[in-house]
Amino acid sequence: MRSSLIILFISIFFNAGARGQEKSKIVVLGVTHSMQLVNPKQQPAILRTFFDRVDPKALCIESTPEQYLQSNFYEFTYEQQFCLIPYAKKKNIPIHPFDWWPENEDMRIALGFTDAEYPAFTRRANGFQGFLYFEDSSIFKNDLYYAENEKEKKEISDWYVSYPAEMQYDFPRRLFLYRTFLQAMYIKKTAEQYPGDTILAVVGSYHKEDLEKILGAHGFTIIDPKGFGQFTSSDVDANFLTEDAYAIASFNLLGLQSTTVFRDSVFLKKALSVLEKERTAETKLFSIRYKLLYHHINSAQAIEEYRKVLTGLSKENKFTWTGVKNMQRIDSYFDPFGNMTVWQRSQLELAREYFATGDRINYTKTKEILENEFTGLKKSLLREYMKIYLEK
Repeated sequence: MRSSLIILFISIFFNAGARGQEKSKIVVLGVTHSMQLVNPKQQPAILRTFFDRVDPKALCIESTPEQYLQSNFYEFTYEQQFCLIPYAKKKNIPIHPFDWWPENEDMRIALGFTDAEYPAFTRRANGFQGFLYFEDSSIFKNDLYYAENEKEKKEISDWYVSYPAEMQYDFPRRLFLYRTFLQAMYIKKTAEQYPGDTILAVVGSYHKEDLEKILGAHGFTIIDPKGFGQFTSSDVDANFLTEDAYAIASFNLLGLQSTTVFRDSVFLKKALSVLEKERTAETKLFSIRYKLLYHHINSAQAIEEYRKVLTGLSKENKFTWTGVKNMQRIDSYFDPFGNMTVWQRSQLELAREYFATGDRINYTKTKEILENEFTGLKKSLLREYMKIYLEK
């Protein structure tokens, strides 16, 4: 009996040791931030389906530990705070932040400012510290696994190893290299907490291949995301949420994406069909914008419809989702007028169509009504953005 117990304890000891030596399996999904709201092949419903198939023991989010503890996320990472975090909380999956960012003083010395997220008085039209929208037809060709494409990988690796012609502007590339290495170390630390299990990291695609190389060199098994298969319309239907529809409609119909031709009408129709049953001033506003953008109605007809929306509408009626981070500003990361109530936005869209039809008298009246709604920075931004985006 005693010898049997000794054998049992030895067995448990060695099995525990073997278990302790077993490495985690890591899936790294490369994404383009907020693309989920434009490309139906990468939409939130497909992300959730992918998460289900991976069935990770932990989810790694592209946020610094400090930012995560403060719920202070990058404003443009829709897939992180609005897809990954709600999914993890619903499924009771632990979340581990893995990003790194330099100290403010380092940023000041290298770039001349301390806060990379805070834009200038008016945001740039696009790019760094500017509005986010997509102007490349190839965006609709890329599925969820586009970051596995060899051409995509080569473009990224070429950027990593290429010194720019003007070396004084090389900080972003060097920062990316250092940042990615530290991201890998954070993921490594997380993976060591889940020996033998699978963990999933969702990250901007420019980090993906380098992360995999670093983590692979530390002995972790890297799983190709493509191995989890393709997706069907049934997958989308099963995982499509009403909150997806609000975000998709807002980004494509109210944001600067609406000024481009790069919108998927079927994708938008799906979102609007989900919102139809809501029958609110907000959903009516989305519907009017859709009909205008796809030339189902003209400006004069839109004016009449906006007036109907405004009839009896409370000034306090808020949008379901705006993407606004800085509540002191009138813009969001994708929309110059993102931080408005439904009543204010309806007035703005009415003003837009008055200007489009050449009705300067009603345009001026409506503009004055809007300006009286705001003070300080918001009022100043409203005036500037109306000059730029309405009075063309």
